[in-house]
Amino acid sequence: MPIMCTRLPRVESSYVCPALLALVVLLGSSFAAGASSAATVGAQIGVNQCGLYGDNPANSSYVTRTGVVAGALGQFDIAHGISLGLEPAYVRKANGWKTAEDAAGDQEQFDLTLDYITLPVVVKFFSAGGHAYCSSGLMFDFLSKATLSDRNGDTDVKSALKSTDVGLLLGVGGVFPIGRPSLTTELRFVHGLVNPVKDNATSALNNLPVRVYSYGFELIAGIQFPLGNR
Repeated sequence: MPIMCTRLPRVESSYVCPALLALVVLLGSSFAAGASSAATVGAQIGVNQCGLYGDNPANSSYVTRTGVVAGALGQFDIAHGISLGLEPAYVRKANGWKTAEDAAGDQEQFDLTLDYITLPVVVKFFSAGGHAYCSSGLMFDFLSKATLSDRNGDTDVKSALKSTDVGLLLGVGGVFPIGRPSLTTELRFVHGLVNPVKDNATSALNNLPVRVYSYGFELIAGIQFPLGNR
């Protein structure tokens, strides 16, 4: 059954660059103020399960698909038990929709694959001696590729979608020292704030409605290394 939700506030793409600039300034000033704080760098990889919700396509329902996440991480302590970090990554979001069965019992399925370069700005709150944490933050996504697949093949639909997205993330994770480096694992819920479909672009997306939003879960594993003599 399709998920029906109340209308969410729309974030215009024109606000993305000023917001990103403000966050960069915040990060720079925070780093300057806490240059002696402990810092780590590393890499991470994972999978996601993404979907769409909003106005339903005519006589259709949304489906979720599995994608991938891969990138780097850098974080530094800003207070006892609190860190601030940047986690640039490549993210593939795969989702779609399928039509109801016709009189012959046939269905048509449309798979929408979106490739993003994303820049999450994440605050982590640690407990259990630094071995467990919860996280929250903002994600700034920049669309690099968009493909719609159906029984007739693949179609490039990047021009029908907005080039930027802003999202929220919430997560819980663990840190497992293995000597000087540490292994990490985290489960995140992510939610887009920008409707990715351009106005009047539904014909390129097989009548996908103009009001949809993305959501999903990410399961990420990584390795991080402390900087300095930590």
